[in-house]
Amino acid sequence: MGIRVPCCGIAVGVNEPNVVITTGVELISTVTITVINPTDVVRLMASIESFNPNSAVNSTLEGNLLEYVIRRDSDVIRSVSDTDFDGVTTTFTALDIPGAGTFTYTLEGDITRSAADPLVREEDILSVVFTAEELSPTT
Repeated sequence: MGIRVPCCGIAVGVNEPNVVITTGVELISTVTITVINPTDVVRLMASIESFNPNSAVNSTLEGNLLEYVIRRDSDVIRSVSDTDFDGVTTTFTALDIPGAGTFTYTLEGDITRSAADPLVREEDILSVVFTAEELSPTT
């Protein structure tokens, strides 16, 4: 396989309004892309800016361990973790070869561990950029 070049399209995600993660998985954004060639790769890019309103960096280091997951249907395409004591921007990419067709990817977030009281743990999603781009192999 050679270098991959942009092929046929790029799609920008649709973000959920006012996402606050407290307990359990929360949907943050979705993106739908149509893949023309079954051997093409979908490159997904996510950038999530979040804020921990229960932060206590100066005294007790109460932070959140966040997990972000990109899924296509029930398949996990990529999972990443990041720690937030005050505010953090988590940026990552993922690659998928789903075949030809139209595919919807979801970006989800969860607090997998928190030093804060479970009743007050919270992560506010301030902004999200979630994109999908179809790439085709060069010959």
